[in-house]
Amino acid sequence: MLRGRAFYSQRPHQSHIMTDQEFIDSQDYSHAYTTPKIHVERLYKEVVERRPRKILELGTFQGLTAVVMARAQASVIMPDVHTVDLNDQVSKEAQISYIMEYEPLSNSIRLHPEMKSIDFLRRVKQDTYDLIFHDSVHAFQAIPEYFLAWNSLPPDGTLIIHDWNQVQRWSSYFKEAFGIDHIELCPSECGRILAILQKP
Repeated sequence: MLRGRAFYSQRPHQSHIMTDQEFIDSQDYSHAYTTPKIHVERLYKEVVERRPRKILELGTFQGLTAVVMARAQASVIMPDVHTVDLNDQVSKEAQISYIMEYEPLSNSIRLHPEMKSIDFLRRVKQDTYDLIFHDSVHAFQAIPEYFLAWNSLPPDGTLIIHDWNQVQRWSSYFKEAFGIDHIELCPSECGRILAILQKP
């Protein structure tokens, strides 16, 4: 069972206190672009254990993982989640609606709509984030974003990359470039892999 606070669901027909685990269990994971449940649970676990105050998500889709990370920050003072999306799959209005429905403290989530992740990273290159979750572009075209994201982490910061299976063959290159010895992998039944990279 996942840790974290419980709250009253904001759906009009519900007054049940929904725990974080119940929230995760209640979601629809059938869409091809939705993060697999096992990865959503692992992302929640990483945020609970590492307690990052400032989080950056690259690739919002409907807002599930942004909400999960915000909920996992229950014990963090002044939590701050930034999520960036091009809005080529889901409208910003739908994302705002989802976030407001499922995250009562939605003022901790800052949506940056209609923007490419690489443009956002270049614009805020002087900023640092304690944890960055990358799930926007994938495969070879994602590599420049990985480096910009890595440079936006402080020492001991965490970069979590979804769909690592598309770049896994270059793992040795990333280890050498980032100066790390280990990349922790979380596979899923559908073949998609979540990678966790810890900055020294």
